[in-house]
Amino acid sequence: MQRWIVSLRPYPSLALFAVPVIILEPVKPLAGYFLATGHLVTGAMTFVTGEVLKLTCVERLFELNRKKLLSIPAFAAGYKQWRRMMDLVEQLEVWKASRRLASRAAQILRLRWLRLKRGQESDRRSYRLR
Repeated sequence: MQRWIVSLRPYPSLALFAVPVIILEPVKPLAGYFLATGHLVTGAMTFVTGEVLKLTCVERLFELNRKKLLSIPAFAAGYKQWRRMMDLVEQLEVWKASRRLASRAAQILRLRWLRLKRGQESDRRSYRLR
């Protein structure tokens, strides 16, 4: 599949780039419906899952076809504006602080997960020794 995606010309690459957005964008109103009807966990999970899938697909397609997509003048102009905006956002202190906080939270979760796994492994070993 990757070979086929990479073999596409610029405009078919752009059309393929839009597919995950078109398919997964309706997840937002569906999540909103779940939230509005009191299904908070279902709504949150629907929203998060849809967004993660969409962003993952779009990021991967962009990575595979970056040069082709940027050869399209309108896409290149839009990407340039988006990159400029992101550079400004990433310079904000609040952005840097939130990135540090997210990094620290991920580190804590990773450590706790490893401790949990080690605890389960030692429990299994002690059970086998009995």
